[in-house]
Amino acid sequence: MPCDIPEELADSECLARALLKGQHIKKDLSSLRWQAFRPKAGDDELSVMRASHLSSTECKQRAKEIGTGENYVGFACLLASEVKETGSTPADSRWVYCGHAHIAHGFVIPAGDPPPAHVLERLEARCSALKELARVRLDPDPKANTWEVEPLDD
Repeated sequence: MPCDIPEELADSECLARALLKGQHIKKDLSSLRWQAFRPKAGDDELSVMRASHLSSTECKQRAKEIGTGENYVGFACLLASEVKETGSTPADSRWVYCGHAHIAHGFVIPAGDPPPAHVLERLEARCSALKELARVRLDPDPKANTWEVEPLDD
């Protein structure tokens, strides 16, 4: 199926990262954790949705499909330009699905043994910068199938 959205991300484009309670945001939902922007070990990319091209309900449905289950609580939203400000790179990854993108940090934390301290510090600094720029949009009804509040890309 063809993807009719531009492959290149505009600086003004809103990117939405699904948030998981405990892993990405504190269990009491009081604050975002830097780990929300940490890729899996062995990878330098984390998944986001192109909320400027997908509806907020489509983003929510995707978030619930990708294994977030009962822990899904909402989104952290950033502009593509804000991602670039931190030194990371947002890019289209339509081969996953139309409207999918990723944020690449440019370096990989290897799986297995703990990484060298300087590498972990670099990753934490990059992820913390994204955390500070992100706008948290908690879902008032995570169990519902639709997004019923203001659009994610506002």
